[in-house]
Amino acid sequence: MGTENQLLCSQLVHDLKNFLTVVFCTSQLILEESNCESAHYYVQQIIKSGGSVERLLEEVLNLSQAELGKLPLKLHDIAIVDELTAIVEAHKLHAKEKSLALVLRFDGPIPRQVRTDSLRLQQILSNLISNAVKFTPSGKVDVVCHYDGENLSVMVADTGMGIDTSDRTRVFEPYQRPTEEKSYGLGLPLARRLARLLGGDVRLLDSKRGMGSSFLAVVKAPISPGCSDPEEFVYAGVVKCT
Repeated sequence: MGTENQLLCSQLVHDLKNFLTVVFCTSQLILEESNCESAHYYVQQIIKSGGSVERLLEEVLNLSQAELGKLPLKLHDIAIVDELTAIVEAHKLHAKEKSLALVLRFDGPIPRQVRTDSLRLQQILSNLISNAVKFTPSGKVDVVCHYDGENLSVMVADTGMGIDTSDRTRVFEPYQRPTEEKSYGLGLPLARRLARLLGGDVRLLDSKRGMGSSFLAVVKAPISPGCSDPEEFVYAGVVKCT
């Protein structure tokens, strides 16, 4: 997408988000002032659907800004084990609704604190985990974390529908989608661009039709000052979220 189109896209997203704000505010007023139960139900569906649209618009905006090189990074020290656990647990309810096992594993020692952008890390991993849960009708989703002294690697593997060979590169192409059956949206292109902004990447490790897929996200996450001593590492094992 050219620069002019990207700027137009960004402006359109801002305008649509302003419109959604009006919808949310009006819906909230109806909930507060109406005593009709059926009206409450329909308004809550409007709010729920509006939230999905708002998240999609945020992804479009982030992807557009990333392509323009205007997406800011805020690096700070974070407790990485707690951060990773919280990211995975945010998908616990969705996995439970589908009777999926959602498991977080730490492969080897993990430092107590690393320096990275927690918001962008959350966006990267949430997109991968969300897709894994969405496209897995039964079985499990494994999230395996490894730290090599400078880079944080997170593999998300599922037992879901898998990806056809012809679609393996297309899933990372911005603004393009495979068939309606496999509507990946903007999550994977955005995750890859965010990872690259953080000095890493997102790639498809393996996928077999009907047997699942595994994606690997890597970001630079240097150990926070003062946390290089072995005693400052967490030897975490398995955290089963569902």
